[in-house]
Amino acid sequence: MNQATRFILRVLAALMLLTLALPSAFAQETSSVRFTHAIPNVAPVDVYINGTLALTDISFGEASNYLTVPAGNHTVTLTPVGIPTPIFEQSITAEANRAATFVASSASAGRFDSFSDNLATTNLGSTRLLLVHAIEGAPNVDVQLAETVQLGDVEQAAGTTIAQGLAYGNSFGAFDLPAQAYSFDILPSGSSDPLLDNVSLPLNSGTSYIAIVYGTADAPQALLLGAPTAPATDSGFVRFAHGVVNAPAVDVYVNDTLIVPALSPDTPSAHLALPAGTH
Repeated sequence: MNQATRFILRVLAALMLLTLALPSAFAQETSSVRFTHAIPNVAPVDVYINGTLALTDISFGEASNYLTVPAGNHTVTLTPVGIPTPIFEQSITAEANRAATFVASSASAGRFDSFSDNLATTNLGSTRLLLVHAIEGAPNVDVQLAETVQLGDVEQAAGTTIAQGLAYGNSFGAFDLPAQAYSFDILPSGSSDPLLDNVSLPLNSGTSYIAIVYGTADAPQALLLGAPTAPATDSGFVRFAHGVVNAPAVDVYVNDTLIVPALSPDTPSAHLALPAGTH
């Protein structure tokens, strides 16, 4: 093999190594984002990201699934379904390897409010909850337990305040608590007359939730969004379906730990992480 041939082979080998390295060297970090339509009196909407239609026909009181987008800044445009005229346009920042929920609750303000979704691993039997006030023009609110609950070794009585003075566009949490069904009252701060009473939130194990109070002060509503938390090492995924028609909701325990409260016949659970093994 002469010197010229050796040189050519070395160049080809270097090019092959460079080609193999390209995917990792230029792999782009990504982010997970979802969008919620909570603007009163606005018809279903489309969402454009950087001029490209990304989501269509999101109705009032609904949220999209997560979209995977490159980390960084993006221009998001909200329009009525099928109509290119913007309701508003906004620049958002998608953080690398993070998830976020963007909530539009005011046509006049012309913006999405961003809330970080904490999807870090939770313990078996634990859930995570973030509370969001998205009623434009409503007063600050307090969130209270509507029913007595057991939180570990501590009993929390009905009327216990969970969040106080929560202002429009703001959030409280996220905090971890035992997976079970909770009932909350939403009251104007300092008032005993609820905006919403007995808001039922069945919270599954291994799930991060955002509870959004939205609508108007005269017609408030609540929306519960959930996303699986990151599984622990050596975990598998299971989900449960209640197939007994016209039967009451049931609770599902794994090794005496409640993981799915108030499972109804019409809605199966999401996939939940469980430690590998027999239960």
